[in-house]
Amino acid sequence: ELKGSEGELVDGLTEQIEMAFSRDSPVDTKLCKWAVSTLMEVYKREILAKAVDVEATRRLYLQLFSSLQEPRLRESEENKAVLQSLNQLTLKVLQFANRAHSFNILIEFLGLARATVDPYTDYNIKSSQVVIRCLTKIQLMLDRSIAARELSIPDLLTWIDDALESRPAHEWAAHNLNFIRDYFQSLLAKLVDIVGETLQADSLSFRGRPNKA
Repeated sequence: ELKGSEGELVDGLTEQIEMAFSRDSPVDTKLCKWAVSTLMEVYKREILAKAVDVEATRRLYLQLFSSLQEPRLRESEENKAVLQSLNQLTLKVLQFANRAHSFNILIEFLGLARATVDPYTDYNIKSSQVVIRCLTKIQLMLDRSIAARELSIPDLLTWIDDALESRPAHEWAAHNLNFIRDYFQSLLAKLVDIVGETLQADSLSFRGRPNKA
């Protein structure tokens, strides 16, 4: 019986994936495959996937994006198989996790991006490009998510605004992160397509909330 303990289970399995990628030893492919396989069983079941709390979901996404950048996964056929399983798990999480949690977390990650090439850094340009690809996938279901009340437009606008305000406007260009601003522009355009031109009067500008105290 998992009711009420889905987040704890996901947290425990996320820790196992982290342990498998210890910097001080070879990738523990057996441990990683077991953890990924068990997480797949959770995320194949929509009712379980949607019950995972936002913090456990955040930690899982963070670990997945970190692991997908792991250079050692390109070193052998066995490690490449682990990489493929991590990709499959990421797709399954995107498909069945709580949609509001996913948008919130992924948009937050973009706001924390840094211009670095360190593969072990949580938020960098490479991982941000992966995050945008993930957002683009769930964005395909944006209209249905809004219609089903799985996602609130005011919440979505607030998350975008918070991400944009995470640094001064000039720093986006200075740190080669304008592609993230461009993505937010496209997401706002998609929202306008879905709910109509009236959204433009209420949407948040790229200069921040106009009426902020």
